Formats: sequence, C-alpha cells, structure tokens
Amino acid sequence: MTAIELIAELRSAAAGTRFAALVVTFDDSSELVPSTEPKALEQIEQLLARGGRPVGFLAHIHKGTRNYLASKPLPVYADDPQIKALLHGIIERGADGMERTFGIEIKRLHNPEKL
Repeated sequence: MTAIELIAELRSAAAGTRFAALVVTFDDSSELVPSTEPKALEQIEQLLARGGRPVGFLAHIHKGTRNYLASKPLPVYADDPQIKALLHGIIERGADGMERTFGIEIKRLHNPEKL
C-alpha cells in the first residue's frame, strides 16, 4: 500500500473512535502513527523509507460505559500469526497500562469487523 492509501485506511479506522493508529514494524521495534498526527502522511512516508512495514491498526473505542482497545491487521496479514501476536501484545500492554493508570476496565478486541 502507498502512504496515501494508508492514510485513507487510518482515517477510516479512526471513525467513531477516541484514538486510532497505524502500526509500522521494523526488525526490532514498532512505531505508531496516530490518526490525529498533523503530519501523518510525512511520518508514514519516512517510516516506509526507513524500511518500516505497515501491519495493522489499533483503536481505543468508548461505547456507553465500556472501553475497548482493538487491533486489526491489514488484509495482507490477516492470517499471519506473528502479526496477530504482535498486535495482541501491543493491545495487552496498552490495556494493562490504562487499567492501572485510570482504574477502568478495558476490553480487548482482536480483529473486529469494523475498525
């Protein structure tokens, strides 16, 4: 996918969420590009130029009194167990941190229909 296509997907994923981000991986790390980043296109282009691999999206969704952290791989990685595990780990660490910091329960959603 091109950076422009990724921006369009990120904006779509962000609709109806409190926060959404594109996950870009490298050999030994991952970086997030938030949908609220004013220079998201430039940031994605820089990450791709450095060899980054966009793999999926994360989102914080608030419905009524419930909070969710959700992850969804890009379609090309939908059946990739390593990418699913990576996104699962990011969601788990994020949810654990939010629960400790804010004292609220965070439900985890992996590969929801809409994100």
